[in-house]
Amino acid sequence: MVSFNSTQKEKQMADKAELVITALQQRIGEIVSNYETQVAILRAEITKLMEQSEAKEETATVVNN
Repeated sequence: MVSFNSTQKEKQMADKAELVITALQQRIGEIVSNYETQVAILRAEITKLMEQSEAKEETATVVNN
């Protein structure tokens, strides 16, 4: 009987560990997704600012000539 209880407790602990691992994997996935979204937003902002800067340079070149 002691052996059975020990095995049952081990199974419960393994089940809990599996749930915790699954939850952590999900949370890590959410964090990574958020990070990738933020990087994409920043890259888009950089591209936009670079295009604006190039347009200003072209305008300045045309005005100076």
